[in-house]
Amino acid sequence: MKIIAATHFLWAGLAIGIVLTPLDYLFLMVFAGFALVLARFIRVPGGFVIGSGFALKLLGVPDEQALAMILFNQVLSMVLMVGLGLLFLWRSGVDIREARNAEAKVDASA
Repeated sequence: MKIIAATHFLWAGLAIGIVLTPLDYLFLMVFAGFALVLARFIRVPGGFVIGSGFALKLLGVPDEQALAMILFNQVLSMVLMVGLGLLFLWRSGVDIREARNAEAKVDASA
């Protein structure tokens, strides 16, 4: 999972012309993951974004390109999670409309 997540930063960097060394991508993922855990512990939203931005700044990536890489990574992660989630729900025979209708019936009766 972490290797796949690191490739998201690789693809984002290639899209805007930033190429880092493989160890830089490893550092980026470790630092961003630590910042995410720390931010959840102290209840600060956006820990991954803050950690990624700080790590990219330490690696010498300009602010605009760093923000573009982080946003690309966030959007790609959301699209993959929603897309794969819908695919697996469909393969499992779960219909979203039926689930919403069932939820509405439960809410109406309560």
